[in-house]
Amino acid sequence: DRLMLGGVFRHRWQVVAHDDLSLAVVRPPDLLVVDEAHQVAQRALDDEDEASIVEAAAASSPGLLLLTATPIRDNARVYHHLLHLIDPVAHPKDGFAEFEVRLRLREDMAMSIELLADRAMPWELVEETLEGFAETYPADAFLAGAIAAARAADHDGDRAEVQEVADYLRDTYRLS
Repeated sequence: DRLMLGGVFRHRWQVVAHDDLSLAVVRPPDLLVVDEAHQVAQRALDDEDEASIVEAAAASSPGLLLLTATPIRDNARVYHHLLHLIDPVAHPKDGFAEFEVRLRLREDMAMSIELLADRAMPWELVEETLEGFAETYPADAFLAGAIAAARAADHDGDRAEVQEVADYLRDTYRLS
């Protein structure tokens, strides 16, 4: 009762094993929660029939929550497949190569942001990093203004303007 799984919710949920995900296609829940989702994704990558079932189950439920406590950073294919289950349009099944490029770019950008945050970094290196971000995101007017303010500020002080650029990049582009 404390979990609110009774009452009006009594027939809106069901626990099934990974092997029985096809039941979610036949009788879709309002929210499909998949624990150990990395295992489901790996099985789908290894077996096209399994992939069809998992994708149909994900598509049939209005809500989808994929849970995993297993680090998937070193398994880009599983990571991509989980994102594909959540949003097949933004992460098409045949778009792994492009995803891998974006993932590498994201990691490179994250390291560059950390460089900006290091106040002991020589200004020449900070300047070069700021220029790299300006070239990477030329259409971002706010970023261009923040970079201009950082370049104009005192380079020997606390570099608050540079930190503002780093914070903006983290928040806007989810890089860190």
